[in-house]
Amino acid sequence: MTIDSNDLIYGFTENYHSFQLVGDNTNTTWTHRILDYFDRLGRMLGHLVQYELERYDLTWWDYSLEQKKDEMILHVEHENVTDKEIIIQETLENKLLNSKSKIVLAIVYPKNGQDFEEISLWIEKNVKKGMKAQEAVIILDGCCF
Repeated sequence: MTIDSNDLIYGFTENYHSFQLVGDNTNTTWTHRILDYFDRLGRMLGHLVQYELERYDLTWWDYSLEQKKDEMILHVEHENVTDKEIIIQETLENKLLNSKSKIVLAIVYPKNGQDFEEISLWIEKNVKKGMKAQEAVIILDGCCF
Protein backbone atom coordinates (compact mmCIF):
# COMPACT_ATOMS: atom_id res chain seq x y z
CA MET A 1 0.00 0.00 0.00
CA THR A 2 1.34 3.41 -0.97
CA ILE A 3 1.48 5.89 1.89
CA ASP A 4 0.74 9.53 1.12
CA SER A 5 2.63 11.89 3.43
CA ASN A 6 -0.18 14.46 3.28
CA ASP A 7 -2.69 11.86 4.51
CA LEU A 8 -0.22 10.80 7.19
CA ILE A 9 0.13 14.33 8.56
CA TYR A 10 -3.58 15.06 8.23
CA GLY A 11 -4.39 11.96 10.29
CA PHE A 12 -1.75 12.85 12.86
CA THR A 13 -3.05 16.40 13.34
CA GLU A 14 -6.69 15.26 13.41
CA ASN A 15 -5.91 12.71 16.12
CA TYR A 16 -3.41 14.79 18.10
CA HIS A 17 -6.03 15.79 20.69
CA SER A 18 -6.56 12.12 21.54
CA PHE A 19 -2.97 11.86 22.82
CA GLN A 20 -4.02 14.05 25.77
CA LEU A 21 -0.63 15.71 25.97
CA VAL A 22 -0.20 18.64 28.31
CA GLY A 23 2.81 20.74 29.22
CA ASP A 24 3.38 18.99 32.52
CA ASN A 25 3.63 15.50 30.97
CA THR A 26 7.13 14.06 31.02
CA ASN A 27 9.17 13.84 27.83
CA THR A 28 8.78 10.08 28.00
CA THR A 29 4.99 10.43 27.98
CA TRP A 30 5.08 12.63 24.88
CA THR A 31 7.38 10.24 23.03
CA HIS A 32 5.43 7.16 24.06
CA ARG A 33 2.03 8.51 23.00
CA ILE A 34 3.22 9.90 19.67
CA LEU A 35 5.17 6.77 18.73
CA ASP A 36 2.28 4.58 19.91
CA TYR A 37 0.00 6.36 17.43
CA PHE A 38 2.35 5.56 14.54
CA ASP A 39 2.84 2.01 15.85
CA ARG A 40 -0.91 1.29 15.82
CA LEU A 41 -1.44 2.99 12.46
CA GLY A 42 1.41 1.10 10.81
CA ARG A 43 0.13 -2.25 12.08
CA MET A 44 -3.42 -1.42 10.89
CA LEU A 45 -2.00 -0.72 7.44
CA GLY A 46 -0.24 -4.10 7.42
CA HIS A 47 3.35 -3.01 8.01
CA LEU A 48 5.90 -4.54 10.33
CA VAL A 49 6.63 -1.91 12.99
CA GLN A 50 9.96 -1.82 14.80
CA TYR A 51 11.34 0.44 17.52
CA GLU A 52 14.94 1.61 17.86
CA LEU A 53 16.18 -0.04 14.69
CA GLU A 54 19.45 1.48 13.45
CA ARG A 55 18.99 4.27 16.05
CA TYR A 56 15.64 5.25 14.47
CA ASP A 57 12.81 5.75 16.97
CA LEU A 58 10.19 3.89 14.92
CA THR A 59 10.07 2.35 11.44
CA TRP A 60 7.45 0.76 9.22
CA TRP A 61 8.60 -2.05 6.92
CA ASP A 62 6.84 -3.56 3.93
CA TYR A 63 7.65 -7.23 3.47
CA SER A 64 5.03 -7.83 0.78
CA LEU A 65 5.56 -10.53 -1.80
CA GLU A 66 4.88 -8.10 -4.64
CA GLN A 67 7.89 -6.00 -3.67
CA LYS A 68 10.19 -9.03 -3.35
CA LYS A 69 12.40 -7.02 -1.03
CA ASP A 70 12.38 -5.50 2.41
CA GLU A 71 11.50 -1.85 2.17
CA MET A 72 11.41 0.80 4.86
CA ILE A 73 8.21 2.76 4.29
CA LEU A 74 8.28 5.25 7.18
CA HIS A 75 10.87 6.41 9.68
CA VAL A 76 9.65 8.53 12.62
CA GLU A 77 11.98 10.54 14.88
CA HIS A 78 10.52 12.25 17.93
CA GLU A 79 13.12 14.42 19.67
CA ASN A 80 12.25 15.89 23.06
CA VAL A 81 15.34 18.04 23.54
CA THR A 82 15.01 21.74 22.81
CA ASP A 83 18.71 22.39 22.13
CA LYS A 84 19.06 23.72 18.58
CA GLU A 85 22.45 22.06 17.97
CA ILE A 86 21.19 18.63 19.02
CA ILE A 87 18.06 19.01 16.89
CA ILE A 88 20.13 19.94 13.83
CA GLN A 89 23.05 17.53 14.26
CA GLU A 90 21.50 14.45 15.88
CA THR A 91 17.97 14.43 14.54
CA LEU A 92 18.04 16.25 11.22
CA GLU A 93 21.58 15.79 9.93
CA ASN A 94 22.50 12.34 11.30
CA LYS A 95 19.11 10.64 11.16
CA LEU A 96 16.80 12.45 8.74
CA LEU A 97 19.29 13.05 5.94
CA ASN A 98 20.69 9.51 6.17
CA SER A 99 17.40 7.65 6.43
CA LYS A 100 16.78 4.90 3.86
CA SER A 101 13.02 5.21 4.23
CA LYS A 102 10.56 6.40 1.60
CA ILE A 103 9.09 8.92 4.06
CA VAL A 104 10.84 10.44 7.07
CA LEU A 105 8.92 12.25 9.78
CA ALA A 106 10.79 14.31 12.37
CA ILE A 107 8.99 15.97 15.27
CA VAL A 108 11.13 18.46 17.20
CA TYR A 109 10.59 21.27 19.69
CA PRO A 110 12.80 24.36 19.29
CA LYS A 111 13.38 26.31 22.51
CA ASN A 112 12.43 29.76 21.22
CA GLY A 113 11.59 31.81 18.14
CA GLN A 114 15.21 32.45 17.21
CA ASP A 115 16.07 28.74 17.31
CA PHE A 116 12.91 28.04 15.30
CA GLU A 117 14.10 30.46 12.60
CA GLU A 118 17.64 29.03 12.53
CA ILE A 119 16.39 25.45 12.30
CA SER A 120 13.96 26.50 9.55
CA LEU A 121 16.82 28.06 7.56
CA TRP A 122 18.93 24.92 8.01
CA ILE A 123 16.03 22.80 6.72
CA GLU A 124 15.57 25.00 3.65
CA LYS A 125 19.30 24.89 2.82
CA ASN A 126 20.06 21.24 3.49
CA VAL A 127 17.14 18.86 3.42
CA LYS A 128 16.16 18.68 -0.25
CA LYS A 129 19.68 18.53 -1.62
CA GLY A 130 21.13 16.09 0.91
CA MET A 131 18.23 13.76 1.68
CA LYS A 132 18.23 10.07 0.73
CA ALA A 133 14.52 9.55 1.50
CA GLN A 134 11.91 10.38 -1.12
CA GLU A 135 9.98 12.66 1.21
CA ALA A 136 10.55 14.35 4.54
CA VAL A 137 8.04 15.96 6.84
CA ILE A 138 9.43 18.01 9.71
CA ILE A 139 7.18 19.29 12.47
CA LEU A 140 8.71 22.13 14.48
CA ASP A 141 6.50 22.60 17.54
CA GLY A 142 3.30 22.92 15.56
CA CYS A 143 4.69 24.10 12.22
CA CYS A 144 4.95 21.59 9.38
CA PHE A 145 7.53 21.66 6.53
